[in-house]
Amino acid sequence: MNKYFEAIEKAKVARGLFESFGYSDKKDTLEKSHVEDIFERDAPSRGFTIDKDGKQIKERLQKMLADEQQTCTMLQVTWTEMLSKFEDKPTQPAIKELYYMVDGWEDKLGDLPLMFPWDKTYCNAESPSVDGYMESTPSAEAELCKQRREYNDIVQRYIGCKKEIALLQTMIDNFSDEKIYKLTVKEAAMLGW
Repeated sequence: MNKYFEAIEKAKVARGLFESFGYSDKKDTLEKSHVEDIFERDAPSRGFTIDKDGKQIKERLQKMLADEQQTCTMLQVTWTEMLSKFEDKPTQPAIKELYYMVDGWEDKLGDLPLMFPWDKTYCNAESPSVDGYMESTPSAEAELCKQRREYNDIVQRYIGCKKEIALLQTMIDNFSDEKIYKLTVKEAAMLGW
C-alpha cells in the first residue's frame, strides 16, 4: 500500500512540474511532443539544463570511444574475412557521401576499404527450369551478389564507426576538464546521465 501512495505523490509532483510550464489538467492533454518541448527545445531558455564539468563529460566520451573502437575492429575483421572468400575483389572507392563531412578525412579515417560496384551486388535471382518456367531458387550468381552486398554493408558500417571515432576524439580533445558545460536533457541522456 505504501508504494501506491508513493506513486500518487510522484504523479502529483510530475503534474505540478508540467503545470508550472503552462499545461493544466483542464485545458491540455500531455503528449510526447509536450515533454520534448519542455525538456529539449525550450530547456536552455528556461534554464533547464544539467551542469557537468569537462572531465566528467570526457570520461563518458572515452567509454563511448572504447566501445566504438571495439566495434570498428570487429567490423574490420569481418570484412577482411569476407574479402578473402571472393575470387574477384572490390574495385570501387567508398562512396564519398559516407565520409565527406569529416574534415581531413584522409588523416582521420585512414585507408578506407574498396567496395563492390552496384552492378556486382544485384543480379537476377531467377534461373530457367527444365520445363521453361522461371524458378525462384537463387542461382550461384545471385548468392554471390548477396554476399557482395553484405560485404558492402559491413564496409559502410565500418566507415560509420571510423567517422564516429573521429568525432568522439575531436570532442575529447576540445573539452576543458575544469570548465562547466550546460547539457540539455537529451545530451545528458545520450552520455548516460
